[in-house]
Amino acid sequence: FMFGDRAGVMDVNIDGRDWYAAVSLANGGKGASAALVPQDAVFDAWRKTVSLNVTLFVLTAGVLIVILYAYFGQAARAQAADRIYLEAHQRIDMALVRGRCGLWDWDMVRGKMYWSRSMYDMLGYKPCDTMLSFGEVDQIIHPE
Repeated sequence: FMFGDRAGVMDVNIDGRDWYAAVSLANGGKGASAALVPQDAVFDAWRKTVSLNVTLFVLTAGVLIVILYAYFGQAARAQAADRIYLEAHQRIDMALVRGRCGLWDWDMVRGKMYWSRSMYDMLGYKPCDTMLSFGEVDQIIHPE
């Protein structure tokens, strides 16, 4: 057991049940005291603690696996959606360039305008990906 054989702890079987026994002799050898503890009682609290910890660990690991699976699944769906968006955007740009058309979108609340690449090309300006302010567009427009 915990103190080993040197401490005088012995394994004893009484009526089919395992016990730990320790004997101590009194001074002068005229008396002795014995202590018996069932082995089940010694390890019962430890087994409950280990069982609880293992259960919590398995449940936590399971939840983390589910979260990781959902995260990577969502990331894959987001990449697929981005790819579809990019293909559609390229098709629209190609149609606008070939048709010699321009596309612009005016957000009146924020005072910003979006111009397609074909719009920049038609007007002879260098394309940029940012939205234009109304002041920038006003500088480009002919006064008449």
